[in-house]
Amino acid sequence: MLTSSFELKLDPKTFQSPSLGNFNEVNSIGRPITSLTSNDDSSVVENGAGEPLYNAEIYGSLRKGGAIDFFSLECVGLVAATFASTFSIECLNSVIQPMLKEHFGLKTAELAASQRLTSIPLVFSFFIGLLSDCYPIFGFRRKGYLLIGLTITVLSLFVLSGLDGYIETLEVGTAGTGLAVAIITFATLASTGNIIAYVCVHTRVLELSQREPLGMRGAIQATYLIFRCVVYIFTDACAYLVSLTTTHHCTPLLASGLVIALSIPLVWKAWQEKYYSLSTPMKTRGQILWRIMQQKAVWSILVFMCFSTLFSGITFSGPSVVISVWAGASGDDSFVQQVMYYGAMLGTVVVWRHYFMNRPWRSFYGMATVLLVIPQIIVAICVTQDIIRDRYFYRFVTLFTSISAGISWISSMAPLTEIMQEGSEGAMVGLMLSMYFLVSIFVQTNSVGLFDGTNFYNIAEVAMDTPNARSDVLKALLLNYGIHALAFIGLFFLPRQKLDTQQLRSYGGYTKCASAAILAFAVVLFVYTLTITALTLNPSTSCMRIAGGQGC
Repeated sequence: MLTSSFELKLDPKTFQSPSLGNFNEVNSIGRPITSLTSNDDSSVVENGAGEPLYNAEIYGSLRKGGAIDFFSLECVGLVAATFASTFSIECLNSVIQPMLKEHFGLKTAELAASQRLTSIPLVFSFFIGLLSDCYPIFGFRRKGYLLIGLTITVLSLFVLSGLDGYIETLEVGTAGTGLAVAIITFATLASTGNIIAYVCVHTRVLELSQREPLGMRGAIQATYLIFRCVVYIFTDACAYLVSLTTTHHCTPLLASGLVIALSIPLVWKAWQEKYYSLSTPMKTRGQILWRIMQQKAVWSILVFMCFSTLFSGITFSGPSVVISVWAGASGDDSFVQQVMYYGAMLGTVVVWRHYFMNRPWRSFYGMATVLLVIPQIIVAICVTQDIIRDRYFYRFVTLFTSISAGISWISSMAPLTEIMQEGSEGAMVGLMLSMYFLVSIFVQTNSVGLFDGTNFYNIAEVAMDTPNARSDVLKALLLNYGIHALAFIGLFFLPRQKLDTQQLRSYGGYTKCASAAILAFAVVLFVYTLTITALTLNPSTSCMRIAGGQGC
């Protein structure tokens, strides 16, 4: 009889998430049907009336190889690369902006513009993934590019350390614009190395996830995301401890470069992946990907991700700062906030892994919007109307926004696993990341411009905490949360679960205009971001409201 107890565990209707201890039994399910029956043409009749035939090709893995543990010997190189990639990203985020502010006195809008410039390489994730798919380095599509990315990051951090050390020798306020340009340039170069490494690591994790059977597909993703959260907290703790001992940035930059450099030999030695002896012309791979983007399953998930990222990310920064001040939480330690943020995300991933991994996507991912909107409405009403103005209450309730971010983080990986096509994994991952970063940068571009929100209230009245100011700030926040709620629209495009996605891939058909629409959308966002950044950094146009100024 083919129906086993473990088959019932894998049935999505049971909504259970098998544990890693079931790997051996899972591997047998992932084999071809021939390994389960003695006859390739066996049928329900031949297996006995009333006995359902278990189809391993539907309920099994998406590629050969069998499930694997993230912390197994086979993944030592992947773990090292994940640590190095995460450590470098968080280090760069915690150092560059303080450097520019301290040495050059950049304003908020200028700091935001410089951050956008250093984030530009993230937009090219698609080309990085496509390049790695087309032209393997010494037969490996990820390893060579990963090592190149880590090396670029290390060298850039060393140069940034030297630049900071040189600026420290100058008198305060004498550092020229050329040095600011140099810092932004090498920070952008370090960001380029980071995204190359990140695309390679992310792609490899999803490739391994496709080796997992249906019932436990996502287990390695959960472990990977949990590990990243731990490394983020560790990096922030290191940065916090260093900040207590020195105000210079050259030492932490140098130390970070050395830590990342130490991981390179381990990645070189222990990284494992399939060997590819032949390259594929980029034109050919691009034509294949153009056709893939027309699949309804692919563009539907892209639309969901764009809606979710866009509407969940829009935040009126002005009113948000006002209620944090009124709640007495504006001066809270940034390190504690980061620990709370990543700690909540870590807990969210753990809960998803054990209880929600096989539950319907729409209901679970829809909770990201619910947890983003409802708690913030409660805080807004309580704080603006002076019902509860307590920093601990404020921080506790805003933890739910971190949980929402954790759910959104998961939603950027789990659906993508189901639509990746073998041979175009890097390009698919890069496409999703490029779209995500384009939308995120667009939102961040307007956070000090169109989405500032200070036009909804009178700043003088806010300072005096008048009834009119309270009402105006509350209205602005409710409008903001109403925009967040529009993220629900994206759920209509999201398939219900894993099998539904596979069915949509097979029978959902193609939409010929989808590829062109995706490309046009990406180009518009990219051009807009570059234009606003240029307006912000140009002294003659930085006064424009769209560029974050007060009006010319």
